[in-house]
Amino acid sequence: MKKTVKALIALAMAAVMLLGLVGCGLTAKEEKVDENTLIIQVESKGYGSQFARDLAEAFNAKNTGVRAVVLNDANSGGFASTALGTNTPVDVFFTIQNTVFQVMSGTEKNKWADLSDIYSSPLVGYAESGDGVTVADGLEEFFVESFTYHDGKQYAVPWTAGFGGFMYNKTRWDKTNENLKAAGQDPLEFPVTTNEMFTLFDRLQEQSVKEASNGAYVFTCSSDASGYLTYLFGNWYAQYAGKTAAYNFLQGKDENGVYTADIFKSDARIEAYSVMAELLSAENGYTKLESNFQKMQRSFIKGTAMFSTNGDWMENEVSSDLNPGDANIEFMRIPVISSIVNADGIANDFTGTDEEKEAKLIAIIRYIDENSLSAADAETASQLGVSENTLQRLIEARLVQYCTPSFAVVVPSYTDQMDAAKEFIKFMLSKEGQEIFMKSTYGIGAPLNVDMTQFDYYENSTTLSKSKLNLLQNSIMIGDEGNSYPMQYISSGLKMTMMDMINEFAGSKVITGEKMAMNEFEHYNTLWADMMKAAGVKND
Repeated sequence: MKKTVKALIALAMAAVMLLGLVGCGLTAKEEKVDENTLIIQVESKGYGSQFARDLAEAFNAKNTGVRAVVLNDANSGGFASTALGTNTPVDVFFTIQNTVFQVMSGTEKNKWADLSDIYSSPLVGYAESGDGVTVADGLEEFFVESFTYHDGKQYAVPWTAGFGGFMYNKTRWDKTNENLKAAGQDPLEFPVTTNEMFTLFDRLQEQSVKEASNGAYVFTCSSDASGYLTYLFGNWYAQYAGKTAAYNFLQGKDENGVYTADIFKSDARIEAYSVMAELLSAENGYTKLESNFQKMQRSFIKGTAMFSTNGDWMENEVSSDLNPGDANIEFMRIPVISSIVNADGIANDFTGTDEEKEAKLIAIIRYIDENSLSAADAETASQLGVSENTLQRLIEARLVQYCTPSFAVVVPSYTDQMDAAKEFIKFMLSKEGQEIFMKSTYGIGAPLNVDMTQFDYYENSTTLSKSKLNLLQNSIMIGDEGNSYPMQYISSGLKMTMMDMINEFAGSKVITGEKMAMNEFEHYNTLWADMMKAAGVKND
């Protein structure tokens, strides 16, 4: 059927251009589409789709005998799964809604192709490449796990990390410090814990600092894109819970591997929600809510707020509003949740008053930063006055980076261009392909665990891109898009949603972090038995 459809396209290009294919016409200038054509389509949102066209151009220059053609953008969520059901002639989809496992677990006839051999293929062109080094070795561990189905195979490949986090307006920050120094006042310093963060936020509201910052708000977010707050809450939750417990949560399991709704009323969620409540509280006055995320982004660029939260797609989205020299925006490490000193497995190493615990935590986090620690050892732990286990937990807390593992490249199992589709994806994952990707998207690329300074793009990248690439070099990825485990992709549960956080914490009727966690627990507890049954999981 695929060849028939392509033949029809070749014979009736004008009709295709008018009526559209999967909702769109071809981008090629009415070029012939035949059996030697690899058809690609992108769900274009913040990242755009120019990267696919640039990749296709470079791929075609290799004269493999197959020519890649990119269709006009698709703009509807879940378009790839919908198109799959219609036996579309598209060979490669770049989708931002990862419903891959939902398709594989369903009863539909059409499925996604097994791409496991891409993961086992050589990692090409990097300093880390070499004998036996595979794509799976180069990809971040979390993404390999997230894209592995329960049969042990991979039916999709991540094309970007969906990196999000804490941003600050560097231009406004530097100017404020310049004004403070001129007035004989101490400059602002970046916080490494949430208590330090709120101390800084209080200072930013002092009259003298307000004057120095030209009246900048402390933090801004938008009421129509509260999901961006996930990049803060998700980090603080994972920091407190620890890597293992956070991974277990995504499966619907507690730290002992038991399926239970109690995971929603854990201390980690209570503490993370409590920090969010303090950040968003109207009484504290830290947060300026904008009506939509476009307005929020524009005002943040102009320096009306010092801090914000967003994803690495923002630079592409605001490129028309951000002229060279207007402002420098940077990602920063998200402060470590101060209450981690009370977490199980850590609390015994922190004694004394709350102030003494906080001082010790700050000293350890700064030591981790200054020495670029990525793993604990007994000698260093002893010097810092904690156990090796505690130091490892704190290193992980400092390096954890919430992401969005929903950006998937998929290939229909029925394609007649299977080999070409896989070669195109391998090319995308090569250093040459990633250089093209980065140049087209302000430094966006696949979630690879490689030295980012080896890219030609890195040297002349923008301030925001470079800050993101620097963080990516030494981070522990974790995220949630409801696509990795049966309790997510079948039961549609465990989404790390914001539970109307802005309304609950920033509105006139404010609830506590503990109450928010309990509301979340009660919601899932009612559904839990049915969710487990639907997912086909049970406790031993």
